[in-house]
Amino acid sequence: MVQTGLTAEERELIALAASIAAGCRPCTEYHVAQARAAGVDDDGLREAIAVGLGARDEARVEMAELAERLLGGLGQAAPSYPAGTLLGELTCLAASFAVNSALGVQTCLVNARVAGATQRQVAATVSIARAVRTTAAEKLEAAVAELPADPSAAAVCRPDADQTCEQKGRSQAQQNACECGEEA
Repeated sequence: MVQTGLTAEERELIALAASIAAGCRPCTEYHVAQARAAGVDDDGLREAIAVGLGARDEARVEMAELAERLLGGLGQAAPSYPAGTLLGELTCLAASFAVNSALGVQTCLVNARVAGATQRQVAATVSIARAVRTTAAEKLEAAVAELPADPSAAAVCRPDADQTCEQKGRSQAQQNACECGEEA
C-alpha cells in the first residue's frame, strides 16, 4: 500500500470508475490496462465500469429532473435547432465537450463545419463549454470541501421538489439539512 491507504488494485478500480463517469476514453483505456497489470480480473473491471456508468446515468437523470422542474415539464418537445443546423451542431459540440466525449466532439465538429461554422464560432463554443465545465468542477470541489470530517455527519438525503431549500446564501451543510427535512 502507498500513502493513500489503498492498494494498487483499489486505486485503479476507483480511477477506472471515475474515468467512465467522466467520459474520458484515453483515461478508461489507461486505467483498464493499469488495473489488469495490478492483478484485477475482468469481474472487478466490470464492477468498476458498472459503478462509473451508474454515476454517469444518475447525473443525467438528476439534470433531466432539474430541467423538468425549471421548465414546468419537458413534454415531448423536439429541439428547435435539430442536428445538421449550425446551432444544433454547435450546441452538440459544447455538450460533448462538457461531458468529455471525444467522439462526440469530433462528430459534432465535423458536422458544425459542414453546417458552415467558422473557426471563430467553434472557438467561442469550446470556450463557453470549457467555462461551464470549469465552473461545474469548481462548485463540486467547493461542495466537497464543505463535507464534514466525520462521514457519519454527512447528509445522504436527495433533494426533492421542495423549492424552499433553494435559498441563496445557504452553505452546503444548510442545504443538505434542508433537503433532509431537518429545517424549513
